[in-house]
Amino acid sequence: MYTPLMPNGADRFAWAQYTIKVSNRDAVQARLKEAGIPSNVYYPRPMHLQPAYLPFGDGEGSLPIAEQLSQQVLSLPMHPYLQQSEIEQICAAVIAATTD
Repeated sequence: MYTPLMPNGADRFAWAQYTIKVSNRDAVQARLKEAGIPSNVYYPRPMHLQPAYLPFGDGEGSLPIAEQLSQQVLSLPMHPYLQQSEIEQICAAVIAATTD
């Protein structure tokens, strides 16, 4: 796992999301839920396939990487009040969910 970089002198930030890429998102999300770790898929459909943007793009298949990632990304708990023990619990659950 990679930790977001914090500028020198900064002791807290309020990142909105910590998103990871996994090959089996639904299974990983289910395993995290079983472990009591909340997760969310904020963008299940890439921007160019959102109804408001359909007239401006070339439709499905036009941005294959964005479409692929929209099926693989999952956001983990992220807020400035996470305790080290909670971070370790989340990490352990992600590792367990992605290595089976």
